[in-house]
This record gives sequence, structure tokens and C-alpha cells, in this order.
Amino acid sequence: PDIAYPYLFSRVKGYEHLTQDYVRRLLNENYTTTPDGLPGNDDTGTMSTWAVFSMMGIYPDCPATPYYTITTPTFDKVSIRTAQGDVEICTHRPDSTCHYIERITLNGKRCGYRISHQDLVGSTIIIKTIKEDDFMEKNPNAKIYMATTKAPNVYTDVAYEPDCYIMFGKESAGIPEEILVNHKEESIRIPMAGEIRSLNLSNSVAIV
Repeated sequence: PDIAYPYLFSRVKGYEHLTQDYVRRLLNENYTTTPDGLPGNDDTGTMSTWAVFSMMGIYPDCPATPYYTITTPTFDKVSIRTAQGDVEICTHRPDSTCHYIERITLNGKRCGYRISHQDLVGSTIIIKTIKEDDFMEKNPNAKIYMATTKAPNVYTDVAYEPDCYIMFGKESAGIPEEILVNHKEESIRIPMAGEIRSLNLSNSVAIV
């Protein structure tokens, strides 16, 4: 499975729940406790490390920057000991069906879906989750892809430009029909005809 793209959704405001959806789906569908419980070659620990970080609810999605993206943890409580201080990640989950994040606090203060390594060490993160129905009631425009739904198959090639990301693709019969681009804090929704396979935006983004 592609272990990078699920965390890109958290870069676009209003689509963070898709990270929570796809991470849970990849863990449920590709990892087991059997001898063949890893999805293919572990690649010197890559697949195992992704699973461990994702189950803890934090993931360093870009190795060049000391930041983590937050998703719904698998565990109710995670404790990490570091030389700079212990980290605790606590999930307040009314029941096992509460998969969507309602609120995140860092040392008692509200925070977003990305956290720096400096802020993480020696801190306590509390994540409150809610059920899908409650999440949809509070976020009626949210698009939720459940585990039984085929994931979008949109491959992106993004040339470097700060604050420019391609995040979301909706498809029909395997053909992309909608792309959401976040460019300089502005979300741009782009409908695509089935035969269109490429698009340039500000000479920096290509969808192939």
C-alpha cells in the first residue's frame, strides 16, 4: 500500500478526517498478527515503523522537517520515554466505534493536526474522538470513505513550492473526476474530464 498519501489529507483544512479514515483502513486491511502479517517486504523496517507510528497516532510524514501529523490512535494510552522528556498520548474514546477526532489538546491547550518535535517531547496529547454520525452532524460537508469503499487512485507529481499541495481526488470507474488543490492556504476544487490526465497550476503542480 501507499503509506504516504493518507497523511497528505491533513494538510487541507476540512479533509483531516480522510487521514483518519485511510490510516485505519490500511492498518485493518494490510496488517495482521500472523507470520505474513506485513504487506510485502518490510524494506528494512519501513512498513513496521509506519504501522507503529500510525497506531500511536503520530507520524513524521516528511523526513526533512521535525513535525508529526496526528491521526486517531489505535491505543487508548501511549507512553514514550525520551532523553528530552516523556510523551503521553491519551485517547478519550466513548466506545470502539468512535474513530473521528473531535478535539486535540497539547498540555491542556487546543492544537491542530501537526505538531513539532520540540513541542511533542515532554508533553501530553489528549485526543477526543466521536462516532461517524456525530462527526457528520457537526461536519455535514465532510466526505467519508469507509473501509468498504475503494480508495481514490490519483497519482501526483508535485514540484516543490511552499504551501502547495494536491490532496484529494474523487474517481468514477477508476478515472479521476475531481481534484482538490491547496495552494497558498487557498483550496481550489478542479473538476476533471475523464480523458484529461494532466494539469498545471501556477507552473508548479502536475497531475499525471
